[in-house]
Amino acid sequence: MTTFGVPNPARLLQRLTWAGAGLAFGLIVLGGIVRITGSGMGCGEHWPRCHGEWFPPLDLPTMIEIGHRWAAALVSVMVFAVAAVAWRRHHPEPALRTPATVAAVLLVVQVLLGAVTVKLSLPPWVIITCCWWSRCAPGWIRPPGSRRSPGGSGIEPMGWW
Repeated sequence: MTTFGVPNPARLLQRLTWAGAGLAFGLIVLGGIVRITGSGMGCGEHWPRCHGEWFPPLDLPTMIEIGHRWAAALVSVMVFAVAAVAWRRHHPEPALRTPATVAAVLLVVQVLLGAVTVKLSLPPWVIITCCWWSRCAPGWIRPPGSRRSPGGSGIEPMGWW
């Protein structure tokens, strides 16, 4: 792919990160729905399964909570895909590789916070921490190389934080 006649070697990485950022935003909205509807314990104290099953019988709170978990799994796949592409195709470029790696590590922290939230039956301090941390998620996977350097000679990585 080219932009203004100049090949863009980070095109796949850009597309994956835009998709991941969009999915992360959707996950934040879905997390808000979980919170507003009180569906946070819709799967009981089981994590990552729901009521001890991967595909539980669905009442409304369970459907909302398991939907949030499945969406989180999709976001996780995207973030790890971004990291894999960054390492595989852009290994010598720390400006692209390092932020993708950091995003994957921060995602693991977020997933663990989600698990702790469920396992401890939604204590307020964990809910607040989990909600605050998740609001930062789209910034972790902000697309790199969205601008061209002056003269169009190469990719100018954008700051990730």
